[in-house]
Amino acid sequence: MATSDTARPLWHLGSLFRWLATARDTGGAYALAEVEVRAGCEPPPHTHTHEEESFYVLEGEVDFALDGEITQASPGDLLVLPRGKTHAFTVRSPTARMLLWITPPGLEDAFAATSEIAPKDELPPPPDGPPPREVIERLLAVHGARGVRFAPPRG
Repeated sequence: MATSDTARPLWHLGSLFRWLATARDTGGAYALAEVEVRAGCEPPPHTHTHEEESFYVLEGEVDFALDGEITQASPGDLLVLPRGKTHAFTVRSPTARMLLWITPPGLEDAFAATSEIAPKDELPPPPDGPPPREVIERLLAVHGARGVRFAPPRG
């Protein structure tokens, strides 16, 4: 069971995170979350310098981009996204539900710091538009301190 700071479902930029295990639960081996993502609420391309992320698709259709190469994923597919490689994903179905492993752990604290406790254990309402600038700045600062580097916006 996830520890108190991540034990409740969290809303993170239009997605729902349920932390199943954190660093404190696994002796520092990994963190594990169940994540629901609505199409259009995916993270921008980014690179991790400290950890690998692995996604196991439970429901939905997702395109994963790893250093520009696209892999289409469906339920039962596992994608490993190594540190140092730029990656992103696009949800092709209305929503997707995935397991997210983070090794080594620690990034769960950054997610907790940039999320809000979900008042209901369900996806948040669809956003009205892009996140406010102050939300983006906090995300960049908190996740950046954990070694996550976001690609500059296009355009």
